[in-house]
Amino acid sequence: MTLNSDRPTKAPQRGGDAADVAASVIKRMNVRSTILGWISMVLWLLVAGGVAAYTWFFVTYVNPSLIHVAVLRHDLSEKGEQVRNNFVYMLPKIAEITAMSAYAWAGLVVLAAACTLLYIMASRRATLHQIHAGLAEISEQLKVLSTSQPAE
Repeated sequence: MTLNSDRPTKAPQRGGDAADVAASVIKRMNVRSTILGWISMVLWLLVAGGVAAYTWFFVTYVNPSLIHVAVLRHDLSEKGEQVRNNFVYMLPKIAEITAMSAYAWAGLVVLAAACTLLYIMASRRATLHQIHAGLAEISEQLKVLSTSQPAE
């Protein structure tokens, strides 16, 4: 047991050398950073897709209604009144869709940014582990070379 933990400490494992353990850790970290990279990309694509979808919605449904109401605003006929009534009925729904879209986009941007930061940190950590493993291997090779050379 360690002083700072209630868990028992693990005994050192036998069987694999340090290079195998380092390779498995590096592989696991590379997989983790790849998964985080894909998640980040998907979230950013959803953000961009949301912007495109709302733009399509506005251009297809909202803008024609606004133009129609603007053209018929002085029309006192039954058709003009019906257009204005439809617009007044649609306006709260459009505002609700806009608000929900804004909340969804804000949430997606925060998630995408968080995943991007996690991806950067994970890839940096994996790179540092690769460098550390390479330096440890070079150190071992230097030890072997220094012991194999005769002392002068």
